[in-house]
Amino acid sequence: MGVHALRAVFAASCAGALLAFGAADAQVLRPLPPRPYPPTIWIPGTTETVPVEYWGAIAYERATEAQGYAYDFPSEREASVAALASCGEPACLTLLTFKGGCGILLDGPQGPVTARGATAREAEVRARQQCTDPQCHVVAWACTR
Repeated sequence: MGVHALRAVFAASCAGALLAFGAADAQVLRPLPPRPYPPTIWIPGTTETVPVEYWGAIAYERATEAQGYAYDFPSEREASVAALASCGEPACLTLLTFKGGCGILLDGPQGPVTARGATAREAEVRARQQCTDPQCHVVAWACTR
């Protein structure tokens, strides 16, 4: 495929992204379908793209069963702070942070278990491999875009 053909394909994909997501998101190009690839930002004047991955976090306080979660934050710290604020209990702790995917928190007789995955289902399967008791239940889950 020649350079001109590549430019035409790139221009067509940019136009499709602009139509699909509107002018407000003009600099954020999300591949269609958006999974399994993360969103990308096109660097103007070049043919380069930079992946954009967001952070998420889950906070929990077992005694009161208070939980909080956050997703789509630009940094791990911001996601953790937002999850703690969402939890609302002073004793809450951030038990899990994750980047560019999903996270889940299960609780059971042996204590809380966390896992990450590309999808919520994958994260749950991984968590249930660690928490095999029938009393294990999902406390919270979240996914970034």
